[in-house]
Amino acid sequence: MSDIQPNTPEARKLARKTAEIFYWIAAANIVLVVFVFWPRAEKIEQPAAITTTQTITATPGATKDIETVLADTLTAYNAKSETEFSHHFSARAVPPMDTRVFQNLIVGVYHQEFGEVVSKALSNAESAADPDYGMLVYSVECRKRPKAKLSVNFHRENGVMKVVQWRMEKL
Repeated sequence: MSDIQPNTPEARKLARKTAEIFYWIAAANIVLVVFVFWPRAEKIEQPAAITTTQTITATPGATKDIETVLADTLTAYNAKSETEFSHHFSARAVPPMDTRVFQNLIVGVYHQEFGEVVSKALSNAESAADPDYGMLVYSVECRKRPKAKLSVNFHRENGVMKVVQWRMEKL
């Protein structure tokens, strides 16, 4: 290649071609970044019925009460229904179940991390039922995390079983 002198028509033509190539490279990079980093819409699925495996062996009345409250609470959790979810909580729950706790913890942490509960399998070794107190521990499958653990503590308040604590964690 011959030496090109600055400020000649040939030098300006070569500079324009080089600039054009860089513009095309920049445009291709922008398109590539848009395709790679553009957020994709998540498919919204309706919560399915929760399937249960295993049953706990304990006082028959206690098990039925606890599992009924848990089933209703899980349905409210999956529907993100603050009113229904909070209805099953004790006045002595720690933290107390109110709008702030429901939005920040239940929706803001648990729903963000785990999504809806799809199925549950009772852990007999970790669960305990009593006519006035109880704790159920489940291995659960959730929409966003296939393996998780749900621990729920109960106590009887004014003759009705209520949730005292709700905890979900990664497995």
